[in-house]
Amino acid sequence: MTTTTPKLVGSEPRCDLCFGPMPCEEHANVKRLGGVTSNDIDPVAILADAHNTDLAIVVVVGIQKNGREFFASSCADAAESMYHLQRGIYKLNKIVDEGADDDDDEEPPAA
Repeated sequence: MTTTTPKLVGSEPRCDLCFGPMPCEEHANVKRLGGVTSNDIDPVAILADAHNTDLAIVVVVGIQKNGREFFASSCADAAESMYHLQRGIYKLNKIVDEGADDDDDEEPPAA
């Protein structure tokens, strides 16, 4: 008896903006920027971007439209999930600090 591994639902690449199947002609010319931006990004675009990477573990934190917090993790170990959250905070602080260092080079505004 032979068995086949079932194809995971949603395993095909998805558009980073509309989460539609690739190639998405509507968003083919849109380029993703790395780093911190001043404009919010649609949560679906963030999830689609994550979907198109080879992730081993996922920890998701969000705020629902009704204001309630959302948390999910693919990791069963709460301590490991917390570790990954702390690493994310550390990396975000480094990005913000690097941007703050650039601001230190500017002359203060004249009084």
